Amino acid sequence: MQDTREMLLQESPIKLMFKLCAPAIIGMVVIGLYSFMDGVFAGQLIGENAMGAISIAYPITLFNSGISTLIGIGSASVLSRAIGNKDQEIIDKIMGNLIALVLLLSTIIMVIGLIFTRQLLAVSGAHGEILELGVRYLRIVFIGSIFVNFAQSANMVMRGEGLMKKAMSIMAFGAVLNIVLDPILIKAFGDKEIVCNN
Repeated sequence: MQDTREMLLQESPIKLMFKLCAPAIIGMVVIGLYSFMDGVFAGQLIGENAMGAISIAYPITLFNSGISTLIGIGSASVLSRAIGNKDQEIIDKIMGNLIALVLLLSTIIMVIGLIFTRQLLAVSGAHGEILELGVRYLRIVFIGSIFVNFAQSANMVMRGEGLMKKAMSIMAFGAVLNIVLDPILIKAFGDKEIVCNN
């Protein structure tokens, strides 16, 4: 904590910009690879309808990931100010509050999403096989949302602490794991049966 504070106070703004922003930008690009690679593998291994299903579900997955962004950026902002003020009490409370908020909001989104998956996709214009594949894909996304939202929120808190490279490395590891497991799980669950998102 002290090293981060000293770095922010002593280093030049331009050097800080490249040092702190570059890993954050790369990390956000990596997050975008998740759905993109899902679409690539689904399109190649299942067919064009599967890729269409993932494409039409994508805006809804963005709404879900907005929960992690909301909590993560807010927590990182509070953490950064607490580090600047040397307020150890608030620093110690950040992760507990983050976990509670992620669990609460992600559970609400998950329950609503699982119940109204078909209706949400129908509003987006999906029908026929694309709708059926989209429902299967999106339900898997909603089931895993608590874990994904916690990982992304905690990652943003790490950035707020100044651990940009470590945060980027964790997100990169997750993206590589997703790329490796996508084709394996798509094949394991059957070409025509399910579209897998990790």
